[in-house]
Amino acid sequence: MGDATSSHTVIVALSYGFAREHAAALLGVSQGVEWDDWTSEELLTELPDKWTLSWVALGEGEVITGYLIASAKPHPHVHRLMVSEQRRGEGLGRLLMQAFLERCRRLGGDTASIKVHESNIPSLRLQQSLGFEAVGTSSTGYVELRKVLG
Repeated sequence: MGDATSSHTVIVALSYGFAREHAAALLGVSQGVEWDDWTSEELLTELPDKWTLSWVALGEGEVITGYLIASAKPHPHVHRLMVSEQRRGEGLGRLLMQAFLERCRRLGGDTASIKVHESNIPSLRLQQSLGFEAVGTSSTGYVELRKVLG
C-alpha cells in the first residue's frame, strides 16, 4: 500500500520484518557516504513508535532507493533519512519526509525534529522548505531542526 509515489517509486511503511529481511539492502543505500557507519543492529533497535513512523522508498522491481527511520522520543524524531546516490535530487527525501509528517499529524503529534549535519546543505534546504526551523547546533556540527505540526 503506497502513501506517495514519484516516477516508478512508491513510499511504504517500513516494518520490523521488512527491515530485518532487507537489512543489507537498506544499509546499502548509504554506500559511498563516508560518515555512515550504521550496523544492522542499530537499524533493528527497538524504539518507541519506530515501526509506526518509519518509511521506505521502493523503485522499479522493489529496489530499495531510500528510507527514513524515526521514533517518538518524546516527540517524533527522524534518526536517519537516506536516499541512494543514484536517486538523489529526484524528490525522494521530500516524499519520505512528507509521509513521516503526515503520519505524525494523524497520530496527534505537535512537534517533529531532525538533526542534519551543517555540511549537508541539500538536506538542510529540504527541511527548511518543509517548515523546519533550526533551534541549535551541536559541538559536532549537527543542526537540530524542529517543526510545529498542525
